[in-house]
Amino acid sequence: MIVSMGCFSQNTLKVDPLFSEKFRPQFHYTAPINSLGDVEGLVYYKGEYHMHHIWNSKGNDWGNINWFHAISRDLVHWEHIGPSITQKNHANGDWVYTGTAVIDYNNTTGFQTGEDPPMVIVHTINETITGTFDETQNIHYSNDRGRTWHAYEGNPVIEAKYNDHQRDPSVFWYEPHKKWVMVLFENGGLAFYSSPNLKNWEYMSRFNGENGFHECPDFFPLPVDGNANNTKWVIHDNPGKRIGYWIGEFNGYRFLPEQNHKHRLDYGDNFAAAQTFRNLPNKDGRTIQIGWMAGGEYPGMPFNQQMSFPRELSLTTFEEGIRLCSNPVREIEKIRLKRRYVIDEVVSEQDNPIGSLKSDAFEIILEIEPRDVKTFGIELDDLIIKYFVSDTVLTVYQKSQRQYKQNTRPLKPINNRIKLQILIDRTSYEIFGNDGRIAISSCYIPKTRDDEMETSIKFISSGGQMIVRKLEVNELKSIWNDYTFNLKELEIK
Repeated sequence: MIVSMGCFSQNTLKVDPLFSEKFRPQFHYTAPINSLGDVEGLVYYKGEYHMHHIWNSKGNDWGNINWFHAISRDLVHWEHIGPSITQKNHANGDWVYTGTAVIDYNNTTGFQTGEDPPMVIVHTINETITGTFDETQNIHYSNDRGRTWHAYEGNPVIEAKYNDHQRDPSVFWYEPHKKWVMVLFENGGLAFYSSPNLKNWEYMSRFNGENGFHECPDFFPLPVDGNANNTKWVIHDNPGKRIGYWIGEFNGYRFLPEQNHKHRLDYGDNFAAAQTFRNLPNKDGRTIQIGWMAGGEYPGMPFNQQMSFPRELSLTTFEEGIRLCSNPVREIEKIRLKRRYVIDEVVSEQDNPIGSLKSDAFEIILEIEPRDVKTFGIELDDLIIKYFVSDTVLTVYQKSQRQYKQNTRPLKPINNRIKLQILIDRTSYEIFGNDGRIAISSCYIPKTRDDEMETSIKFISSGGQMIVRKLEVNELKSIWNDYTFNLKELEIK
């Protein structure tokens, strides 16, 4: 099957026009054409960050689900490899659903044929032949660092057991017990399985969570406040674009939560199906996550949907307890261009310390000591990010020709300061408050004129004075500059 090329007649298209369309994000990952979905199979191996994602092989909406593969060497610039795990029999509804990629260093599968250990994907296939759920777990493997994939002849490794959800395996190697562990969204809860070889799985335990819907789980350990001697386990799910998480202990068999209710990871309208990288080097020490910014609109574009910017996760202790924090990865510095910088300046109402700026992709870093000011924030044409000092809340609202949105989150000062890091792309914003205590990730259609995509940036405040401890605005360069892609790579072989 050959993917429809639409209006693109050349086999190789440069950045103009394929990656510079009006609503093409400039530093967020997108597929070359057609619609993407859930983040899948994040794994690192020998200098390459591998990302897979759901991809519609035939069009710009949800359907015809395959996996698509891309790699990065710096978490910022991405190279599209092409379809990876595919199901050709779409007539029967056999779609490739969510899963995990791992490196089988000990060759427990016996798949290794060369010097490199096999890269193995564990994923769901949705076989809706009978009109019921029939979701099975399967494995594919690669011996050439993810460039070609082979189906395991013994698939499925877990048969369908319920006429209900049984999907989205999150898999990792649990070193203390020398075994593989799987967390599976199953029959309204989260089931834990173990395996010596990724082929033969044994049920261990169940975590019921809340509300009975826990698709796209992820499960990983993190040190608390950077203390390696105090490590907790985090499990998160994704019910309806609202990723929630629990913190607790894991004894190799069962997850034991330390809270009665789950907490929210991101408070925006468009952050879903997030996953973390497996196999990051120990010397790196980070846990890095990417999410699907689900539900954005890209009218008239040959592609649909985008990913979040990669973010680093951490567990931090606050007055209210331990919370999962997220911040953009430090590699964002690779695309910083022009910079305006203000430090330790007293600012009054109507002052605009950054002057007049315009860009279609930028980062804003803000640290404010409020004093007697009532509100402060950033105005971006029809998008306003404003902090209300007396109420200690951050509000984001948008007025445009097409919509009005508002999102308000509590954000208390820490040491009498409010910190914000804001990423603005052509069709999205990601806001991180107080070193990641809150995150708000949403898509939007900016108010534009003709092909004008640049946004005016203005600092705003009302009712008194504040000390701007830091105000930095960085223009961000496109990750698609000088990028080419051969559309023949979209063939499903």
